[in-house]
Amino acid sequence: MKALPSLNRIKAFLSAPGTILLYGLMVLCYQAAYCIVPLRAIIGLSFLHWVSPALAVGGIGLLLLNLMVNPRRLLSRQMLIPWLLMLALCLSTAFNPDRGLTDNIKLILWQGNLMLLLFSACLAWGERDTVQSLPKAAHWLLVGLALLWDGAILWSLVLFFARRYHLVPSVGGVFHQGLFEGRLFGIFTTPYSAALLSFLFALVWSFLAVKHSGWKRLFWWCSVGLAVTMLVLTGTRTVFLGGAFSLFILLWMALRDKQGFTLRGRSLRVSGALAPLLALAAVGCLVLLLWSYTLGLKALAAQSPAVETQGQGDLERPDTHSGDMSNNRFAIWRDYAQVFFDHPEKMLLGYSPQGYMPFIDENYPDLFIVGYFKIKFAYDYENLHTIYAPHNALMAVIMSTGLVGLALVLSLASWLLVRVLRRYARVGLAPEEYVLFGVLLTMAVALMLESDVFFVCNSSSVVFWSSLGLLLGRCKDGKTV
Repeated sequence: MKALPSLNRIKAFLSAPGTILLYGLMVLCYQAAYCIVPLRAIIGLSFLHWVSPALAVGGIGLLLLNLMVNPRRLLSRQMLIPWLLMLALCLSTAFNPDRGLTDNIKLILWQGNLMLLLFSACLAWGERDTVQSLPKAAHWLLVGLALLWDGAILWSLVLFFARRYHLVPSVGGVFHQGLFEGRLFGIFTTPYSAALLSFLFALVWSFLAVKHSGWKRLFWWCSVGLAVTMLVLTGTRTVFLGGAFSLFILLWMALRDKQGFTLRGRSLRVSGALAPLLALAAVGCLVLLLWSYTLGLKALAAQSPAVETQGQGDLERPDTHSGDMSNNRFAIWRDYAQVFFDHPEKMLLGYSPQGYMPFIDENYPDLFIVGYFKIKFAYDYENLHTIYAPHNALMAVIMSTGLVGLALVLSLASWLLVRVLRRYARVGLAPEEYVLFGVLLTMAVALMLESDVFFVCNSSSVVFWSSLGLLLGRCKDGKTV
């Protein structure tokens, strides 16, 4: 009879970076499923709604265990900024207890799971291993995530070619489904989340396709093709801009990398003005190719009969032809800036993540960000107590945790850039490091026009903190490619 594992072996397994990485992938799979409206409805109406609290409690348990078993990992100098961000969150909540206190406490617990547990484990994993050495269970979770996303995209494409459109009430609001105002929502909650995750997944799937062979390579390339198709049909300019920028930077760096850019077994290195010109030309060709692909898909869909459940399944997006190409962002930022400067006492620590919207709603009922939601999104305003989101990650951080939070987030970005560029200048970057850097660059640009990574728990925040930890670990001083 085999002996039961000792308590020390169990503790070692639960505190291992690979185990926590698996936990992060499970959270990502759940959050990705929550971005798909039919699955969100099933989760909300069945016993599956307990999965989220179970993951949260399990993460806190792992965090406490790691603090006892392996405190050096969580209390190292590299963890200083995440701990200070957690402190800023706690202080902001403590100084604003009259609005959203319960939701803020839940949020703080989830941020502990992401910013402390997952980030520290990915940091440790990156310092000692490569992405290629992931546990087998992690590879199967990635395959399951790809299958989940591929299925949702295929369902969305059916709605696109049938030109269907309808509204679906589900957990957290009423969602557009199908083709609406020239944008493919499909069965996703928003075209932005579908586009951003599709692009980020396409980067990762491309890396996995290159690393595998046979049917595995075919599977990953098919997943890339579906992700790119979903991206172009969402019409999400924010992600297009972020993706084009990140690809340009990555190609520029690859062409000047000390390791050289490998093309058919030969190393190609260029310098000076030629590298950015070649990178710009490559990205320009890719954009033209995607634009032609989009036109072809729309022409094909236009030949299909329009089957409309509700509303109009138009193939044109009207806001791209209006005078305000920012899609109301200038007005949104102006209103939030007014609220911020009207209250100097809140500039240091903000209003808390769940407190600034109720504060604005109570004290600024005539602002555009309040009135717009009262009229156009009455359900969200009345039932979810939300107003127009900041649509800028830094603005959301300022409103949540004030100038203290902003300084910490900018310090985090500076730390990343210094470490990556120092490694790049010394020994160059490995392929997986380019992928991780591309993920973070895309999110950095996109989040200047959106606001859903910091102080939330969703698929984007899981990708952000895990990618950040892995890349910082990989780019630790003294490591070689």
